[in-house]
Amino acid sequence: MDKLRATSVLFGDCLEEGGVIYIGNSESKRELTADEDEQVTNKAIELQTIYDNNQYQRDRQYAPTGDQ
Repeated sequence: MDKLRATSVLFGDCLEEGGVIYIGNSESKRELTADEDEQVTNKAIELQTIYDNNQYQRDRQYAPTGDQ
């Protein structure tokens, strides 16, 4: 589960320092509130589910175009 990616999807600019995720940039940053952290966790689960459900697309193998 990638919480940093989910935070970026929900809130835009974000960064992680020392295992803590902040919203904003290096000049103006703040920690997630408890409600925002819950939203991020739910979004991370949603994104992971979408990724997992599309595994078949990543597994498909195509012949190189030179062999066709």
